[in-house]
Amino acid sequence: MRSLFQRRSEPKPSEVLPVVAAAAAAAPTTGRDDGTLLLIEEDIARTRAVLSSATQSMTGRVDVALGRSEEINRTAVTLVEAVDGATATVNALTHSFRSITEAGREISGELDRATGLATVAQEDAARVGAGMRELGDAISAIEAVVGLIAKVTKQTTLLALNATIEAERAGSAGRGFAVVASEVKALSVETQKATEEIRANIARLQSTARQSIGAVGHVVDSIERITPAFGVIAKAVEAQGSVIGAAAGHAEETRTFIDTVSSRASEIAASSEAVSQEVRLVSESARQVSASSDRSSERLMTMLRQSPAGDRRRHDRFPAERTVRLARGSAIESASTVDVSEGGLLIKTPASGAPHVGETLTLDLDGAGRVPARVVGVSPLGVHVCFQPVDETTEGRIAAFVAGIRMEYQALIERATQAAGDISALLEMAIARGEVRTDDLFDVDYQPIPGSDPVQFRTRGLGFLESRLAPMQEALLATDSRMAFCAAVDRNGYLPVHNAVFSKPQRPGETAWNTANCRNRRIFDDRTGLLAARNTRPFLIQAYRRDMGNGQIILMKEVDAPITVAGRHWGGFRMAYKL
Repeated sequence: MRSLFQRRSEPKPSEVLPVVAAAAAAAPTTGRDDGTLLLIEEDIARTRAVLSSATQSMTGRVDVALGRSEEINRTAVTLVEAVDGATATVNALTHSFRSITEAGREISGELDRATGLATVAQEDAARVGAGMRELGDAISAIEAVVGLIAKVTKQTTLLALNATIEAERAGSAGRGFAVVASEVKALSVETQKATEEIRANIARLQSTARQSIGAVGHVVDSIERITPAFGVIAKAVEAQGSVIGAAAGHAEETRTFIDTVSSRASEIAASSEAVSQEVRLVSESARQVSASSDRSSERLMTMLRQSPAGDRRRHDRFPAERTVRLARGSAIESASTVDVSEGGLLIKTPASGAPHVGETLTLDLDGAGRVPARVVGVSPLGVHVCFQPVDETTEGRIAAFVAGIRMEYQALIERATQAAGDISALLEMAIARGEVRTDDLFDVDYQPIPGSDPVQFRTRGLGFLESRLAPMQEALLATDSRMAFCAAVDRNGYLPVHNAVFSKPQRPGETAWNTANCRNRRIFDDRTGLLAARNTRPFLIQAYRRDMGNGQIILMKEVDAPITVAGRHWGGFRMAYKL
């Protein structure tokens, strides 16, 4: 069988946010103060306090460990990021080294080609220089020939002049010779002019040839000076290539080392994250232990207080809102009741704040007059006060005041107890007829229904209960328009069959809608639900706020009655009304 303390019905807030759980009974208890039960309650309280303190201490240490683990994780992540950056830088450096090495190889190749071209150019320049010198020699020879021609031309001109003179002397006999002499003279003049032009061109050509020879000489000298530099550069490039190659090798080794560091840093980050997750789980488990401890203590206290031996109530209590005035010394303040009984009241905490436990008050209660009272407790529900001894007249007014409130509930009480009795008879008859086994009816091995959210459960008796309880509950719900729901729960708060309006099929992924509309087959073991399930007195009256989901809260009052089967307490019947 599954432990009730290992399962959870749904996250809080569950069905209700209790405002007050005011219980009442048909007859007062003996008021016996059982010493054993008091010791048990004290032990529970002490155990709860010790466990709470230990849990808080453990939670604090776990939080410190979580902080340190997360700091390690952040450092590891930072290291990973830094290593990633270094990896990128080294990769870029390695790529640069490779690019430089390749460029060095290209430079060496170009230098080799440049050296070859320089040698060829030097040889070509030498040949050009030789050709230019030969051209100069040829020009000099031409100049000598031109000089000879010029000399001959001058002599021819003199000869033509002499011939002309002689022709004049000869008279008519020398006219033909004079014409020839004149032509020769004219040809000589033209030849002389041509010779002068040739001389001028030769002079310019000689000047250009000299300049070209000089330029070729400079080119040859420059190539001779540059060619050794190519060798020096080639050696420097080769040396640089060696250095860069060594640096590239170191960069590759560095990259390999950084890869190793990156891998280890990633492992550290992953491990620290796993540790952080485990620490979070431990922290959550510690909080769950604390919550389970509180919940278990509440359940145990509820069980003790609901048992005949542990119920210390001497008077019935009924939820009711009535105006009450509190006199605290000279100050008077108005408030309202949450529940009332012949022995005392639960009052909403006044606006000025709650009085101290043990403080004496004077209450002016509508319908009962002035009553002395003492504060016996302060809780989130309000201020708990008990009446101090009064005279018979005041005591009678208090009794009449409570009786009037009880009459407002009488019809609801009778309806609830009648319905619980009918269900008890139905279950006993079904067992007698063999329609259901007793073990199946009392089965508490709640099996979660896969995929349900909030989680729903099955028991061995679920099928029978759905077939027999549903018609009875629906018929009862139709008798009063004020009734919000009516349903039977087993002694652990398991509600197998709800009214049809709250028994719709669940919608996947719509938790809020399911919470409000799919309330069957669920366990409601909050304080209100557990009080209704564990109550063994003839009836129990509660008032509370009910969470319907989607932020909708409604005020409810509920009358519960126990269901017994063959002398065994099976659970309770809950009848809730909207306030």
